[in-house]
Amino acid sequence: MSLLHVLLFGPLLIYIGAGMPWFSIPSYIIVGLGVFIILFHAYKAYGVFTAGGTPWISLIHVLLVGPALLAYGLGGPGYVGELLIMLGFAAVGYHGYYLLV
Repeated sequence: MSLLHVLLFGPLLIYIGAGMPWFSIPSYIIVGLGVFIILFHAYKAYGVFTAGGTPWISLIHVLLVGPALLAYGLGGPGYVGELLIMLGFAAVGYHGYYLLV
């Protein structure tokens, strides 16, 4: 899963946050992606929590990544674009670290 975050998900967040310079992704796809991330990770967080673990990774997705994509898809770029760029670099760095160790 770390490899997907380094090669696909992180760069996708950076690309969306940078204003999609080569081709534009329709806003309804970005909104749908945000809704999917929120629902999927809320379900994962519930499963981890009921198993006695700490669902902090899923909560980051529920509270930061999904809402940032929703805000970008519904309202357009702005400060949310910069947040998506930061989240993309954080994903690449965090998961890249775990690929190396």
